Amino acid sequence: MPATPERIWAWFAGMDEHYRAWHPDHVVWRTEHGSPVTVGSVVYFHERIGWAPVAMRCRIVEARPGEYLRYEGLFPHSLVGAGGSFALAPADGGSEVTVEARMGVRVPVVGPLLDGLLRALFPMRQFQRHLGEEGRNLAQMLNGN
Repeated sequence: MPATPERIWAWFAGMDEHYRAWHPDHVVWRTEHGSPVTVGSVVYFHERIGWAPVAMRCRIVEARPGEYLRYEGLFPHSLVGAGGSFALAPADGGSEVTVEARMGVRVPVVGPLLDGLLRALFPMRQFQRHLGEEGRNLAQMLNGN
């Protein structure tokens, strides 16, 4: 990524203005409480992944400015362990950005069955493609192209 971790962090802080321009499948981003990069803040997003609409309210649960941001889905998404993170690290005059998205039910016996069903129903290939497109789009936006 051609931008420093600090510049990417500042961009995340302004997500209310950037979200729809970031990817054509992004529908709505709303910071409901706090700032998108502050622990305890609540945000709502809605996007399309292939055929699937994905909408979730999340709480920011960990934030290390310029380094790491982790969020967890609020009810009902908390039931399936929805959440994720963005890790930023300096690399060759820019940044390496690592994105993690997770979902998983932590219930013995039933959890693995539900996880398999979620994997079968969710369009994973489109999700992976979407993440790649977000990365390329972010690089272009921060590079001024």
